[in-house]
Amino acid sequence: MDQCQLAAKAVDEFVESMRSLAASADGDFAIGADLFAKLLAISEMVDTHLDTLLRVGRQDLARNERRLEAVAKSVDREANVGAVVASAACLHPTADNLLPETADLLEEIRTFISEHYLIGLPTEFRCDVVKTPSFMDWSFAAMDTPGPFETDATESYYYVTPPRDEWTAQQKEEWLTSYSYGILRSMSVHEAYPGHFVQYLHSRAVESSVRKTFWSYAFAEGWAHYVEEVMIEEGFGDQDPFAEIGQLQEALMRNCRLICAIEMHASSMSVDQAARFFMDHAFLEETPAQAEATRGTFDPSYLKYTLGKLMFLELRGENRRLKGDDFSLREFHDRALSFGEPPIPLLRAQMLNRDIEIPFSDARC
Repeated sequence: MDQCQLAAKAVDEFVESMRSLAASADGDFAIGADLFAKLLAISEMVDTHLDTLLRVGRQDLARNERRLEAVAKSVDREANVGAVVASAACLHPTADNLLPETADLLEEIRTFISEHYLIGLPTEFRCDVVKTPSFMDWSFAAMDTPGPFETDATESYYYVTPPRDEWTAQQKEEWLTSYSYGILRSMSVHEAYPGHFVQYLHSRAVESSVRKTFWSYAFAEGWAHYVEEVMIEEGFGDQDPFAEIGQLQEALMRNCRLICAIEMHASSMSVDQAARFFMDHAFLEETPAQAEATRGTFDPSYLKYTLGKLMFLELRGENRRLKGDDFSLREFHDRALSFGEPPIPLLRAQMLNRDIEIPFSDARC
């Protein structure tokens, strides 16, 4: 039996073992506050109390809501935020054009970061935009790069998820609103340039086998979420009045993930309540909101998007204060990615030459 057959056999056995549990499953997905805290401490070196993380998350949610209100007023002073967001949501590719338009957008983003000297691009490699495989089409988008020790295969795939064929016309339209042109810009920044794909390009130069092997969820997703905001700060999408609205919608969605993850797993929030929270605060339609809430049941770590972003913003701020006029955004970004993808408290200690500290212990963010 070759390796592929062994792997297929193992997957089949896993599926059967999961099916055998269905009869006794009770729908209780919450892991509890203690396990949640241990998960963060062990995987991310974040020993911060969950109540503090929840407070920091709500503060950032409020920050992004205030900014969204200001930007919406600049688009239409007479309309409320929801109406402006709804008008932005109507501007999206068709299901058939979603992939080709995303591919064209990547080249625009790549050109921007090169011209604005935001981060090094170590190679000329590109990623291919393809339809998301069916086994992970619960996600809107994802990046799939070669493994850390791969030397032959260099293909990287940016997965994008069109609406399902069996959905009603209303469900398809609701799904496509999450690919409004503003959101699609931010989503592509996150997945490709200068997000996950650029992370991969830098990781190829890491020499340590340990650093190549192990990675931090908060680093990987925090970086990709952080650069969404950086691109807006640096002027990307200035010609599109909805570009920052899209970035802020993505930020609000990640704020909701942090809050709902803690509330669902460490408190008593239900899936339906979480979906409602996404609809109220991230302006998601019911279908994508339900998908986001459901993801939280099996991926409590999706709070790490906002968690990691806030730690990167704090680290950048401290670097800027220390270096003053000598601070370079390009140098900061290149150096941050030169370590691989370690837990951010460890990265911070290395870059600032300090001991490891508990994040948010004094609510610095």
